Order: sequence, then structure tokens, then C-alpha cells
Amino acid sequence: MRVRQFLCLIGMAVGLSLPTVVRAADILPVQGGSPCHIRLSGSIAAGDAKRIETIVNSAEDRRPIKIEDSSEHRTVLCLDSPGGSYVEGLRLMNLMRDKGIGTLIERNAGCFSACALVFMAGQIEEEEALTFPWRHLHYGGRLGFHAPYYKTDKETYQKEEVQQLIDGLILTTSWLLQNSERSSIPVSLITEMLRYGPSESLNVDNVLRAGRWNITPYGASIPVNATERAANYLCQNQYIWERYDDYTSGALAREYIEENRLSDLYKMPSGVALKKTQSGIRVSVPGFPPEGTRICVVDFVLSKGRVTKVHQVWDFNYEEKRPPFAEGGEVPAWKLLPLNAVLHSLAK
Repeated sequence: MRVRQFLCLIGMAVGLSLPTVVRAADILPVQGGSPCHIRLSGSIAAGDAKRIETIVNSAEDRRPIKIEDSSEHRTVLCLDSPGGSYVEGLRLMNLMRDKGIGTLIERNAGCFSACALVFMAGQIEEEEALTFPWRHLHYGGRLGFHAPYYKTDKETYQKEEVQQLIDGLILTTSWLLQNSERSSIPVSLITEMLRYGPSESLNVDNVLRAGRWNITPYGASIPVNATERAANYLCQNQYIWERYDDYTSGALAREYIEENRLSDLYKMPSGVALKKTQSGIRVSVPGFPPEGTRICVVDFVLSKGRVTKVHQVWDFNYEEKRPPFAEGGEVPAWKLLPLNAVLHSLAK
């Protein structure tokens, strides 16, 4: 079934059973001096996806926007919304994918409920038509998720109305799960989000959740020191994000976090080695599964004694790696912070 037909079916099943919209969102193109090309402010309502699509299609040549170390983007949507229609939110998610629209939450802005799902669908198309997540959350912004819910003043319902509501919510959840990979939304986020009711919110407010769900914070100056301790923090974090949702290997990680035992998690393992390289300093942290055979290699690139870049890679025989740095991707500074570091506290 085509996406548009499926969304129409959801709308028919749900009817007016999702949160009532008091006032439609303001959707306006943005000129220079802002980190976005379009801004949505207010509650999401029917027709918003079409309004944004019209703006996107009418623009001939948009200025490139680059957020810190991210790739330049020419279509960025800023979001500041308490939520609104989940059905329209699904349409907006589909639009983010089809048009390759990036998403961003600015300082002091908030994005919740249906808006949060739209944010997670932010993407960029790179070379060879490959798409990657492009979603940025300012350290001073707010992002929260919860399950779709029914809001009404009615006190009694007909049997058919109840069944219609159930069908609509099932279809909504089904669409989210079926399209999570295409929208670059981790299934673990959706399943955890569904545990939160209308008066609750699953907030992305710390380093653990940002890294776990591949959300990029921005807007802070975070110093990095080329030390064994900093490298160990990064390696343990990367392993946690990789394994957190695995029932078996992630159990210990969840226990450390839930019982507030991060000091145990970050205990320095034996065999950590530091050496100078052509471009800076390399730290190798051994002892990772399977059976302690995997090594985490972190390269700190230095310029005038200051760390300018950090690279990280997993390996089994790192001594054969050629300098000057590990062949892993560049790592942002926030990934070297403790998992319980609060994003708001880092805003500059």
C-alpha cells in the first residue's frame, strides 16, 4: 500500500481522536542570519505538510547552512511546537524523507509529541543518492516524545467509536514501526516512546539519549584533553550506544546507568596505552567483547598543543594501523562526556 493511501486510512480511522489543535502552526520562509530556511512554530495541523512542500518547491537557490562540523544543507526546517496532529506529523515525516529536509531545534525552542517525530525524520542526501540523518538539537533546546493519545470532552462512547480509535492508534504505531528504518528513527526510540502517556515525556536531555538515538547536539564549546581518561570515556560510551538495546550484552550497561554507577563503568581498564604520533596522541583501550579481544583506538589530532579533532575506531590488531590517525570517523567533543551529562547545562 502506498504511503499516501496508508496515511489517509489512518486519518479515516482516527478521525478527531488525536489531540485537538487550537491554532495552526505559523510556517514561514526564513532569510539570512538564521540556521534554517523554513520555521514551523505552533501546533501541527492538517495541511502543514503541503504548506511546507510549497515553500520548498518555490525556492530556486537556498543558501547553504552548516552547523558546526555537519555537512552543508540547503533545506533546513526549524521546529518549535508542542505537537498536534499525529496524522499530519506522519505526512511531514514522509515529506522530510522525500525532499531530503534537515531538521533543527534552536535555543529556547521546544519540540514535543508529533513534532519530535518530524524532527527525527530530518535527513540529508549525500553523494550517490545516499541519505543520512541530519537533525540538530541546540543544547538549550528541548525535545520530548510520548505515545499518540485520545483527547476529548466526551464522557461516554459508542462501541464503534472505541473500535475506530483503537484501529487508528494501531495503524499509527504500525506505520511508525514499518517506516522507522526509512526515516532513520531507531525502533528502540519508538518502543520506549510508547510507554509514555500524554502527561509524560521521554526527553532527550542527556548525552546517553542523544548518542543512543543518533541526535546531534550543537551550540556549546566543550574542551577536550588528550588523556587516557578522555579516551576511556569515549570508548565506554561508544560501546554503550552500540550495545544498549541488545538484551544480553546491554544488560550490564543499563544496570550501571539505572543504578547511577557510572564510576564503575568508567573504571580505567588495565593495559591502556598512550603514545605520540605524527599528528598528535594515540590512546588504545583494550578489553572489549568478544572475550576482551577488541581494542578501542582513539587519536587526538593536535595543533599548537590543542586538540582540534578526535578519531575513534574499533580494531583487533591496532599496531598494524598506519599513522597518523585511526581510520574511524571524526568524533564530536560531546561524545567524550559522561553519559549522564545534562545537555542544558552545556549550552553557551
